[in-house]
Amino acid sequence: MLKKLLLFTVAFCLISTICLSYTPKDLPVITKKIQIKENSGLNVYVVGKYKEMNVNKNTTRKPLFIGRVYVELNDKSIVILETDKKGLRPKSEIKKYKNKKVVVMGTLYEHGTAWSNGKEESIVGPVIKNILFIGFNIQNKKNND
Repeated sequence: MLKKLLLFTVAFCLISTICLSYTPKDLPVITKKIQIKENSGLNVYVVGKYKEMNVNKNTTRKPLFIGRVYVELNDKSIVILETDKKGLRPKSEIKKYKNKKVVVMGTLYEHGTAWSNGKEESIVGPVIKNILFIGFNIQNKKNND
């Protein structure tokens, strides 16, 4: 029993040390499409311009903006923010960040189907999920500014 307790204590201390020494500043910073594949499945910072997405299936009709957004990278490629219902961003968030350079922290996936409900166009492409932070710079991640 004492041996198991000692082993658990050592493992706990090791894991705690690793977790405490990790800082979000250590995450990869994604600014162009070429970086997406090598960082797929990892927690990252995506940096680019926050834009609202026209999801109308019929491009000849009036644009349809319902709260889906993406980050436009330096090379004009995009990373979609979340999927399904989580992808419907709050109006206050859109108002705050629309057409501004932002940093988004979350898990990056090279391929993801963002949504499809019949009205909206189904988009397949790079997606950032499990978003932990959206703000104007990495240093101020705790207060979202």
